[in-house]
Amino acid sequence: MSASGSEPQFGMTEERDVMVPMRDGTRVAVDIFRPVGDGAFPALLGMSPYGKGLQSLPIAYQPDHSPIHHTPIEAGDPAYFTARGYVQIITDVRGTGQSEGE
Repeated sequence: MSASGSEPQFGMTEERDVMVPMRDGTRVAVDIFRPVGDGAFPALLGMSPYGKGLQSLPIAYQPDHSPIHHTPIEAGDPAYFTARGYVQIITDVRGTGQSEGE
């Protein structure tokens, strides 16, 4: 039996370093990856204290025995998810990277 996943259907647009205000006025830096197309899409949120940019770096194919196979980055691959109809938002947690606050 072979596993099948959803097929890629969308291109991707990206917005980097979008500053999102929190309730107390502190702004958090986010990168937003969207499918190209009309309509509403579900969203996935990833947060990192180590730099949101690292979470969206392209990584070369890994062999099946690799410990990072299928999960090259904790937040997941934006190109993979947006192609399948998800918005992916990756943020620097408060007080790290380009986000404000403590």
